[in-house]
Amino acid sequence: MKLKTVLTIFAALPVIVSFGSIGYPGGIGTTSRHEPSKAQVDSSKGCLAEDEVSDAIRKLSGQIEVDQARKKFLRAARRSPGCRQQVIAAITSAMDKPNLNITYNQTERDLWHEGSILLGNLKAVEALDLLIKHLDMDDGEWSRTMSHTPALEGVIRMGSIAIPKLSATLSHSPDRSIRQHAVFCLSFIGGRSALRVLRRALPSESDRCVHWFISESINGLDNKRFRFDGDSTKWFSAFVCIGGSVKSHSAKKFGEELVRKPFR
Repeated sequence: MKLKTVLTIFAALPVIVSFGSIGYPGGIGTTSRHEPSKAQVDSSKGCLAEDEVSDAIRKLSGQIEVDQARKKFLRAARRSPGCRQQVIAAITSAMDKPNLNITYNQTERDLWHEGSILLGNLKAVEALDLLIKHLDMDDGEWSRTMSHTPALEGVIRMGSIAIPKLSATLSHSPDRSIRQHAVFCLSFIGGRSALRVLRRALPSESDRCVHWFISESINGLDNKRFRFDGDSTKWFSAFVCIGGSVKSHSAKKFGEELVRKPFR
């Protein structure tokens, strides 16, 4: 199974969840090439020049001057709606590659990590199809911070605006791993709408593992604050589906260790 989010959440889930550098309280569509439309290109005149965009993408894809590139994109996106569209189109076009494999490609791995964070911070709903399509994509590693599954962070950073797409994913995606990760995002985002989506999805979910995880997520969010305040050990065990079908051996191993030595 593939994953990525601050599961230090489990140590202090009721208070605050830290995802990457951002703190979170409590807690498909198909993708297409993200080419900017003519209107977007025209409205982005005076924003970033083509060579500036290329240079910033190159820096996001490496480990040198990443912060400089991040700030350049964020400053440009604040100039106007047209500039924001230019930035989002540039990032999504760079990320949306055929035969993507971030396990063996450090450049793509770095780009997806930084790009997902940027898209999340920009609340780029236009990029949700791309991120959700790769929701369970990991780089072959595992950690309790879920830092190796980049699309998760981008979706969670978007917050409640991602809920309609996540709801559609739960209803229509044939991929049980993608549905499982959509539930993960909803648990972190929290709120009344997320809880409503999970309750609606539970009766029709046929996969045992996903059904179990939805149930545990509902239990955790069903409180006055609609923020996860449930049994984190049970929740994570359901996520990796111990005793069920788990794609990633490393995730299953960590889940088993968590049960033996729970955070709380």
